[in-house]
Amino acid sequence: MCAIVDANIRDQVFGDAQSEAGKFFLDWLLKPNGGTLALGGRLRSELSDCGRNQSFLRTFNQLRLNGRVRDITDSVVDAETETLEASQICRSNDAHVLALARVSGARLLYTNDQALQQDFGDPQIVANPRGRVYTTRLRSDVRPTHRELLDRTDLCAR
Repeated sequence: MCAIVDANIRDQVFGDAQSEAGKFFLDWLLKPNGGTLALGGRLRSELSDCGRNQSFLRTFNQLRLNGRVRDITDSVVDAETETLEASQICRSNDAHVLALARVSGARLLYTNDQALQQDFGDPQIVANPRGRVYTTRLRSDVRPTHRELLDRTDLCAR
C-alpha cells in the first residue's frame, strides 16, 4: 500500500518527539511487509525542510534503499497541481498533496489538516479507490481505526 505523509505531522512520524500513532505509522513503513511512501513535488521540500530535517532524510534514505519509496518526478506533480488549482474544487491550500495522490496512486494520507482531510475524501478529487485518512488530530494514541487502515491492502490505485 502506498501512503503520503503531510508536512503538518512530519515531526510526529519522523521527528524526535514522535506521537504513539506516529511511531506506529513509521514502524509500519519500515517493516518488511509495510507500506510505501509516495513523494514528489512541493511536499518533498516541505518534508525535508530544504535538506535540514536529518531525521526525515535518514528514514527516507532507508526506505529508498529498501525500494519502499514511490518517487514521482516533481514536474509531473507540479503539472497536476496546476490542473487542480485551476479547477478550484479544493477546499484546502494543499493541491500539491492531492496532486501527488492522483499521480502516484497513493490512497492513504496521514494528516491533521481538516480541510485537506475533506479534500482527500472527496471522490471528485481522489477516487478509484477513494482516499482514506490516518489522523491524530483528536488523539495521538494508536486507535483501532489506525490499525485497520494500515492492515488494508486496497489503498493504492496502481
